[in-house]
Amino acid sequence: MSHTFNILENITCSDLNSIIDNIRAAIFITDKKEYIIYANKTCTKYLKHTIDTFIGKKIKDFLISEDHIKLKSLMNSNDDKNYWELNFKTGNDDYVLLNCYKFFKGDLIFLIARYNDPRITLLQDELMLINNQMTNLNREIEKKNKQLMVLNDKLEQQKYHLYIKNKVLNNQLSMAKKIQQHLVKKETLNLYNLIFKMDYIPAYHIGGDYFDVVDLKNGKVGVFMSDVSGHGISAALIMAIIKTIFSKQKNYYENPSKLFFYMNKEFNEIFGESFDEIYCAAFYCVIDTVNMKIKYCNAGNPGAYIFDKKTITKMDKGNFPIGMFKFSEYKNNQIAFSPKDKIAFFTDGYEEIVLHSKYENIDNESVIKILNENCLTKIVNSNKKIRDDISIIVVEYNTHCKN
Repeated sequence: MSHTFNILENITCSDLNSIIDNIRAAIFITDKKEYIIYANKTCTKYLKHTIDTFIGKKIKDFLISEDHIKLKSLMNSNDDKNYWELNFKTGNDDYVLLNCYKFFKGDLIFLIARYNDPRITLLQDELMLINNQMTNLNREIEKKNKQLMVLNDKLEQQKYHLYIKNKVLNNQLSMAKKIQQHLVKKETLNLYNLIFKMDYIPAYHIGGDYFDVVDLKNGKVGVFMSDVSGHGISAALIMAIIKTIFSKQKNYYENPSKLFFYMNKEFNEIFGESFDEIYCAAFYCVIDTVNMKIKYCNAGNPGAYIFDKKTITKMDKGNFPIGMFKFSEYKNNQIAFSPKDKIAFFTDGYEEIVLHSKYENIDNESVIKILNENCLTKIVNSNKKIRDDISIIVVEYNTHCKN
């Protein structure tokens, strides 16, 4: 029977209820094969059946057999003005005589049945009212369909414009990613018998981490690790500014605290008090391979680790991040290291995602194991969702390396 219901696909039950449910006569709506697809409340009142009893059955199923021929004549008649008397079977196992009219509306047949009672008169204008309301309903549906078509066309246009904008944005992000990859190089350097292994994964196309390794001559190497607030495009712009500020302070590369003092001063001159949420967590140190000492200053960074096969020493004595306060003071700290030690510098993304997410209550042995592995490559290969930029530099002493 699904094909008969397709006729009414644009007419809801609530529409039919509002139109014909309060008519004083019993009204059946059938398809051309006389299968009932709708019955109003009066049908249940007259014939003592539930509405579900009518749906899907033929009209003749509710007539006495002698009136089947009358029904066929009624349905085949082209005269909508005359009525036919038909005996309907009720749910109480008796019969009720009803006067029946019929008219067509498209592929639907409306059969109107009423008692032969002068006090209950189905006027011709009631039939016209049903017909007019159905016509108006169809017109309204056509109007809504046209409006939907217009809205759909506009939606398709907006989708196309969005596709173009997204394509342009992706191209720009790809270019920005290439530029940032040139600024933040993942490479391996050899300086003064030290091997520097650097790696970086942004959370998005581009990120806010920046690091650098500077040859200070005379067996000294400067290592800078930073992480600006935020992620994505805004963080990448601030990162470029941090790189510029860091590059301008070459005179202070051998004094970490002075370097950060003047970087903080210039950072605040650029952003002022209008951007309280913008700052940069950073770590800078001077590795002295002649005296085997490290002088460092930590500005809100997780710090750095000096570790061997069993022990870890943290360089996490900290100061405020660059840009957080206008008149921040920075202090140097110093620590010794030996040729058997390794040094790890990283941002909080590495600490949170690589260290803390892999182990709970992580111990030194586990940290050392992770630092000795190529963890960032594993993260990329695992397609793990990264919510923060990850940067790391691992330094190890190599007695076989010559400059």
